Amino acid sequence: MSGQISSLTEEHVTRMLAKTLAETGHEIIAVHPPDGQGPFVIPKPKVKSDIERSSFHPDVVSVSEDKDGKLFLYISECKLKEPDLQSDRMKLATFASDKENLLYALFRCQKFPGGPEKGFDFESLSTLSKIDLPIRFILAAGGKNDLLNATEADIGEYQCTKYLFSSKKLLSS
Repeated sequence: MSGQISSLTEEHVTRMLAKTLAETGHEIIAVHPPDGQGPFVIPKPKVKSDIERSSFHPDVVSVSEDKDGKLFLYISECKLKEPDLQSDRMKLATFASDKENLLYALFRCQKFPGGPEKGFDFESLSTLSKIDLPIRFILAAGGKNDLLNATEADIGEYQCTKYLFSSKKLLSS
């Protein structure tokens, strides 16, 4: 069994998160496994051009309505091990600090003919203040036990939840 556990990768976590979100009513917009091509790219200005991408590539992007029927965009980052989520938290904090980043992500998920079942009215969103944008974050990792949709410290003004998946659950996917 330990050989199987050592074969787990961040991709297992990413795919399990996408599957779990889909099973709980999220419409999956994009899944970007590690080292894959980014289907959902959000441009950003480089700070240090020699070591930094000029864009964000979220691991999972989804939309879902809350219990009151309000639509939210979920930007998710995944790591194989829970302690490694701190770097993703910092990346999401940088992303969340810039209204243009957030608006671009929402623009990519706007309602249009032939588009996703759920989508945003971008014109009305673009007039909102940054704090009122319908964005939420998810951090996911492998863990000792399964922990789904747990309250996590906010990232900027935005709610963040955590998902942990046991090795057993990750191996079953």
